[in-house]
Amino acid sequence: MLLSRLCTLNKVAVIGLAAIFVSAISTPKIISSQLEQQTLDIVKQVNAIPYYKAELLDANFGWLSSEAKVKVGLDFSSLAAQQPELKDLEALEVVFDIDYSHGPLLASGFNLANFNVSLNSDGITENLNWDKAQPLYQLTAKTDLFGNLSYRDKSPKMSYINSDGLEFMVDAYQGQATSENGQLIHKGVLPLMTFTSPELAMSVTDLVMDTELSQPLTSYFNYDSIPVYSASVMFGNWQFRTANDEPVASLNKLLMTMTSDLDETTRLASGELAYKLNDFAVMGYEGQNLELVMETNNWDEQSYIKLNKMFLMPSEGTDSDTQIDQIISFLQDNLLDILRPNPEFNITSLKGSLPEGDFNANLMAKVENVESTPNTLTDIKFWLSHLNVNSHVEIAKPLFEMVARQIVMSQLVNHPSLADATPEELNQAVEQQTPSFIGMLQAQGTIITKGDIYLLDFELADQQAKLNGNDFPLPL
Repeated sequence: MLLSRLCTLNKVAVIGLAAIFVSAISTPKIISSQLEQQTLDIVKQVNAIPYYKAELLDANFGWLSSEAKVKVGLDFSSLAAQQPELKDLEALEVVFDIDYSHGPLLASGFNLANFNVSLNSDGITENLNWDKAQPLYQLTAKTDLFGNLSYRDKSPKMSYINSDGLEFMVDAYQGQATSENGQLIHKGVLPLMTFTSPELAMSVTDLVMDTELSQPLTSYFNYDSIPVYSASVMFGNWQFRTANDEPVASLNKLLMTMTSDLDETTRLASGELAYKLNDFAVMGYEGQNLELVMETNNWDEQSYIKLNKMFLMPSEGTDSDTQIDQIISFLQDNLLDILRPNPEFNITSLKGSLPEGDFNANLMAKVENVESTPNTLTDIKFWLSHLNVNSHVEIAKPLFEMVARQIVMSQLVNHPSLADATPEELNQAVEQQTPSFIGMLQAQGTIITKGDIYLLDFELADQQAKLNGNDFPLPL
């Protein structure tokens, strides 16, 4: 199974190499008189991206047209420090063919250059199947007189089957990109993906990807800057079924959105990650209108970049314990730079509708007014002195009672007095003790009643906390 997983990673990496190469070739303003140097610059840009390498194999630069072959590779051995399962994979290398058309005026319009990038079968394993008369990936692009890039990209239907009975199929993909006001706007559509194993079948339909990029594409593949973008991925329908075609789970209209921004004046970073699900069904249990929206604000640019590199690019040979020690040391040495801008982490929305009722919650948390740092990161008094937290939770009574039953169950299942209890006896004990558990929470003031819902409000500021309006003791 491990070998099949590694082979699957290899196929996915082929598509990743295409994305890397497209980012490089789309960055420069293609000008015919500088084409040779720009092609070498493309190779240089790929080589600057961690774990990737490129080489110009062959080129013929003419007056009205030019051709080039560029080999692009991914070195799995350099990734093995973070993902040991990759150590057995050989470096993956593929060859891209580039055809340029250039000149003062092109028949297609007032363009500086048109170019076509294609990835054919060289270096691709035979287990990946597609119509070999078509490139595995193809991009057709043009740059206009103002250097604006537009392109269409596509890949044919492909499949992968191995000896363990795993089958992966991706339908034909099509995308289109245009430049507007300095941003590259891309939309990609993938009608169907399927995965089949001897135990489970999965299908995803109507996958739509929308992206707006404000920086050169290659900047999104290195860790020397904070990416600025907005992106969304919509999954039309996600189905899981058993080998006997019995339904297991379905997700309908799952939308994931991501944004990342950097304030040019303050040099502080912010971002948002949101999930929205129209409806789901899991083994007959259904829900609707689920939403989770998280955001971060006011993160120091340089600290963010350095910390991100430590997570994603640890030094070769660094084990996980050493990496954690290095991160803790970095946080201690740079804590003031990190905290001085008053960083925030917020859950602006957590809500949904389940058969037992609705729930709705939010959390706003920030560290503020830090002018000096503690001797250790575990100084509780320091954190309570600078944390500002507001949280609000509303949950329907039947839904909270279901959650309470699960909490009581987790407490009783390992209780010595019930070690020999039957499932019926255990469930009976849970039903008997759940009302007492909820009553205890009400008596403590942890939850309060408002009509058909339970409420919880928590506030923390200036070393003082309140729970539902009442003072809450802190471990100072």
